[in-house]
Amino acid sequence: MLLLKNKPMSVNELVKATGETQSNVSHHLAIMSHCHIIKANREGKKRIYSLNKEIIPLLKIAENYTKNCRKG
Repeated sequence: MLLLKNKPMSVNELVKATGETQSNVSHHLAIMSHCHIIKANREGKKRIYSLNKEIIPLLKIAENYTKNCRKG
């Protein structure tokens, strides 16, 4: 999900970036899409996934929280 914070990506780009299987990535994308965390747009035969802009402030809160947890 954090990868989509930077730019929209296709399934193949996400597979390459994460090292996960296409099946696993697609499964997680479907769940996040169903929950409206991400959205998918068609570009020809491909779907390009992007982060729902309303989620970005929540990601920042989560990133700050985990950053503070790591500091102890």
